[in-house]
Amino acid sequence: MNFLNTVLLALSLLAAPALAADDASHFQLSPTILQKLMSAEAEMKLLQKPDEGLAAPDEDKSIAAAIRRIDADPKTTAVLAKHGLTSRDLVLSTHALYHAGMFVSTESTLDEKKRAALYQSYTSEQQANIDMIRAMHAAK
Repeated sequence: MNFLNTVLLALSLLAAPALAADDASHFQLSPTILQKLMSAEAEMKLLQKPDEGLAAPDEDKSIAAAIRRIDADPKTTAVLAKHGLTSRDLVLSTHALYHAGMFVSTESTLDEKKRAALYQSYTSEQQANIDMIRAMHAAK
């Protein structure tokens, strides 16, 4: 499995309920984990194979299954380990980045009351992730 497919698989988790012990809604991003992901990115891109496609529609898209698929690829796990990351870190970080990024990119389309209600419906970790993405976006 290559890095792009891994990321796409992790993103597809949003379309399926979290069926694993890891609850993605309680994963909090940190500057440290983001730095590790960025450090690993170039090496992960080298593992990409252009002929690999997305996961099959009937394939298990749970967080646990995504982690197992990554763990089954020794090259990917070696690169992750080199940068102090695990497959769990990659899957949950990707999920959290996508979730927070989607909120930040669409919040301006909501009226203030709906935006506030939606934000309040998220876990404290999701709110912290949104705040981090907002700050990163504002810094650009």
